Amino acid sequence: MNIKESIRKVLREETSGKNVIKDMILNIGWKTTAEMVGGFDNLCKRTFNGGSKGFMDLYSNLEIEDGYSEESGYKFKSLTLNGNEIIRINERDNQGMISRDKIWSFFENFGWSYYDIDTFLRGWINKTYGIKVSNCHAYITLSPDNPFR
Repeated sequence: MNIKESIRKVLREETSGKNVIKDMILNIGWKTTAEMVGGFDNLCKRTFNGGSKGFMDLYSNLEIEDGYSEESGYKFKSLTLNGNEIIRINERDNQGMISRDKIWSFFENFGWSYYDIDTFLRGWINKTYGIKVSNCHAYITLSPDNPFR
């Protein structure tokens, strides 16, 4: 095998490994994936070149569903992945509810402040989905059938 073929093989394996890790993050969450690959720092080095850039790209193809809450009487947009709600945007006041487990806590691990996370996610939602959000809050999933209880 010559040098060019060896380099191609290494790059293919590296790309394949990154894709496997990204799929794991989407399926089992970043915390569990980090434990499996040797910790948070190792996860970021292997998958996101040592930083947070690229993490939100994993969530750039969420499905948008319209919903209505009988309990509170408001309409909302739900951004879902495989039927699991990741982000909910209340249409009454454009408040964004962001999954703490899936997204918010990732940025907390970098030491980002609440304000920094809120600002970044509002911009990302607007840019990626064209939805204006006035502010974002983290929510903790309490049960699969009602993550916002």
